[in-house]
Amino acid sequence: MGKNNCFLLILVLATISFTKTGSEELLMGAVDYLAGMMPIISEDIKKRLGWLGASDPVLYNDFQQKTAALEKQIQQELLNYKKAKDKKSLERVNVLLDQLREEQNALLAQAEKKLSAQDFAKLKLEIESRQVVAKKELMIVRLKDTLTTLGKTYATTHYKQKLNEQNPHKNAQAIVKQDTDITYFEKIFQQKRYPFIKRGLEQFLGMPLSSAQIFNTAFVGTGGGYRAMTLTLGYLRALQESGLLDATMYISTLSGSTWLLGSWVLLEHSLAGLQDYYISLINTNQFNLHALKTQIDLSNLINDIIWPKFIFGQPIGSVDLYGSLLARALFTQLGDQRQKQHLSDQWTKIQNGLKPFPLYTAVSMHSVGEKEYRYNWYEFNPLEVRNLETNLYIPAYAFDWEFSEGKSIQPAPEQSFGYLMGIFGSAYAVNFKDIYRIKIDELNKVKPSSTLDTVQLTATKELLRSISELTIGPSRISPAQLNTPFKNIADVFDLKGDEWLKNRQYLTFVDGGIDFNIPIKPVLRKGRDVKVIIIGESSGGAETAKDFLVSVKATQDYYKAHYNQELHYTRVDNGSNKTLRLYKDLKNPNAPRIILVNYLYDENLIKRAEQNSELKEILDTYNLRNFNSLDCVANGFCNTFNFNYTKDNFLQLLGIGYFNMKANESVIKQFIKDELISMEAMEAEELGFGF
Repeated sequence: MGKNNCFLLILVLATISFTKTGSEELLMGAVDYLAGMMPIISEDIKKRLGWLGASDPVLYNDFQQKTAALEKQIQQELLNYKKAKDKKSLERVNVLLDQLREEQNALLAQAEKKLSAQDFAKLKLEIESRQVVAKKELMIVRLKDTLTTLGKTYATTHYKQKLNEQNPHKNAQAIVKQDTDITYFEKIFQQKRYPFIKRGLEQFLGMPLSSAQIFNTAFVGTGGGYRAMTLTLGYLRALQESGLLDATMYISTLSGSTWLLGSWVLLEHSLAGLQDYYISLINTNQFNLHALKTQIDLSNLINDIIWPKFIFGQPIGSVDLYGSLLARALFTQLGDQRQKQHLSDQWTKIQNGLKPFPLYTAVSMHSVGEKEYRYNWYEFNPLEVRNLETNLYIPAYAFDWEFSEGKSIQPAPEQSFGYLMGIFGSAYAVNFKDIYRIKIDELNKVKPSSTLDTVQLTATKELLRSISELTIGPSRISPAQLNTPFKNIADVFDLKGDEWLKNRQYLTFVDGGIDFNIPIKPVLRKGRDVKVIIIGESSGGAETAKDFLVSVKATQDYYKAHYNQELHYTRVDNGSNKTLRLYKDLKNPNAPRIILVNYLYDENLIKRAEQNSELKEILDTYNLRNFNSLDCVANGFCNTFNFNYTKDNFLQLLGIGYFNMKANESVIKQFIKDELISMEAMEAEELGFGF
């Protein structure tokens, strides 16, 4: 079996094991998946063992025939279980998987005598990887039986009650709603933010402004792992010093930039203080996901992450562990509370208007054909989680609750923000063995003191073992599966071509960068009235602006589909500055202006900065004169998949973002004055977004 398929299969099996008492629906779905996978497995074997057919056709044919026969029997037993729900079918699968492993071992012994040492080693590696999968498939029966024996019903009843006592939303029934406007509380936030925006704009432009001249600005951060997180901090620091961050109403983020925004909001540092905090994490080797090893607190992992989801029948997978690593690394100062931070908690941090309104993004994906997917963009903010394609939304705290016909069935603990960070940044999750450092030996040292503890421990060990023992090579983690709030949703909602949402039990969520890398969509929503969009570019393709151009094209299509208005952006700067791009719609004066600043090294900009004492000091402080940002992305520490930064690495990358934004401040200021402030003769209502 191919490594990607192996890993997906293992995670499905892990999910099977963590279903609520009496629920067969997820188990049946997994049986469907397994049965459908068997032909794919056979085809994958043929492709991966083509070299064996050329080396020894007899051995190859023997392998194919015996393997295919056993797989066919396994598939049939799985189908039998689907039809009759006869657990004896699963027991027969258990036996057949053992036979498959024995057959593979016998063939391997035969191959050792016939193949060259190199080819034998190659075949051995292939078979051993399959045997890991076979071993994990035994979880179908073993874990369900174990949990029954240990009193799962008792544990579920009593622990669920305990969790609900701690849930501030335990008495809530969440409702699916649909409209295009922002919520009432977001409108209240805008009112509280307005004085800061006016003061920030006046500081930035150096002039008093009338109420008709005040406009909303949005900052948009892109994806790129730790590179994006670090650069976004540099961009925001520069904007803050100029006053333009105070003039910003919204910050929309994707992937790595979500990690920065979430840290800033939840930890309540100033941006300068957040920079110092990150440096302290680097100095103590807590910033590096690869170095965390066994430092994860297993008790917290069980009680705060795995067990609550298990009790409430929510799918569990590798994103839970990946998100826990992110929370552990970035929220260290919160101690035992770092896994208990939530999206809805951020409302209390921002409702006074002191900071911009945070917008996080991810996409759900589903197949619409062979190797073709449709993506639905979702906005996550402290008040709601919204499907931006259909404008269906639910309260933020109810994400991953079970729904039917537009209403929640039962309350559940809110998903941790660490888990959400794992979803937001899942495109940058590398080989799971590189970031998964929990050893089963550590779990074996835990001594349960009750039946409940025993059940928790058993469930956790099985999940962790199923992942840690798997060889997955360069594969990334599997995508997150969550309960859909749109199951059996009434036909009164306009799903805009996404009727498939009504028929799904689970939604698959991935990093928005899988579709495109700059989350402009959320800031275009009705009621946000954004007039200036400042993009802090951290994408790998900054030199060609490929990610930006793809994102703008997608945004223009989205805007036309949802608001029946055209957007046609044209670049209006002279192109001489590699670090700055300015765009406007020449036909629509109400369309937002776009200002893009990237992290490229521009020799001419550096030379001009030498004549400015403030900019010259930045060059010195951050050692930027010979910093080749493109080479750093291609061959250095700026690589998307690197989580290991030294203090010098961190400061240099932060510094180039900070410097490029500061060095372009005067051009940005003049662009805003020319485009917006000179339009003060327009009626105040014409300064809206054209709705």
